[in-house]
Amino acid sequence: MSPFSAFALMAVGALFTSAYLLFHVRTTLADEVPAPTLSQTWTRHWGYGQWALATSAATWIPYYMYYPLLSALKGLTQAGQLRALMNLALPLEQSFTALACLFLPYAARLHGEAGTSAARLLTRRITILYVGGAAVYWLIVIPMKAQFIHLLYHGKYMEVTYLLPLVAAETILWSAAFGPTIVLRGMESPRSVFYARCAASVLSLVVGVPLTMKYGLPGCVVGIVLANAAALVFAVALLRKKIAVGTAVLAEVPTS
Repeated sequence: MSPFSAFALMAVGALFTSAYLLFHVRTTLADEVPAPTLSQTWTRHWGYGQWALATSAATWIPYYMYYPLLSALKGLTQAGQLRALMNLALPLEQSFTALACLFLPYAARLHGEAGTSAARLLTRRITILYVGGAAVYWLIVIPMKAQFIHLLYHGKYMEVTYLLPLVAAETILWSAAFGPTIVLRGMESPRSVFYARCAASVLSLVVGVPLTMKYGLPGCVVGIVLANAAALVFAVALLRKKIAVGTAVLAEVPTS
């Protein structure tokens, strides 16, 4: 095994899975839904995908820029300490990201059937699920942080475990943002998610970088917490605006 062979096996597996799903979808939808033309498919995918791609780029700044920044300013040791702390949040983050892939088509279907009227309830339910799950996770991990650090790193990085509650706060804020961002994507508004990530990126550059320069790892973690708070606030505000606009449009439609 090597990194190349691992990625190659993943690519081959994805190729066969995609081929099977494409065949299954074509067979299932052949008599029910008229197929869009290639031009229509390309236009809709690009209209959505360009904002999704931009969002991925904007997400890198508030979450991953701190590793090269810490390495350059404070040395590789503090960058490694940050990675060690964030690794404890990985099981939660990966689980929630996987669940988001299931919730997104459901949100899209709900929006297609019920319009914006169902957005508030769905957002509330997803947010409660994610925040509740994150809270339970950290209520287990934080009291046992010494045991987890010893298990993962053989007792190394014990000196930074005092920052773990801040990492928990960052993760909970990040989890709370899933509710509005999933619904916004389901409403075919990836542009709004991009704007929310841009808000987090700007705050990271304006506040997070100076905090990291002055305080090192603690300032970096505080910067990540503030960036997640900004992303959550903007996502909620943009979703409320989207719902308000949709409600106003429906109110103007004359009833027969």
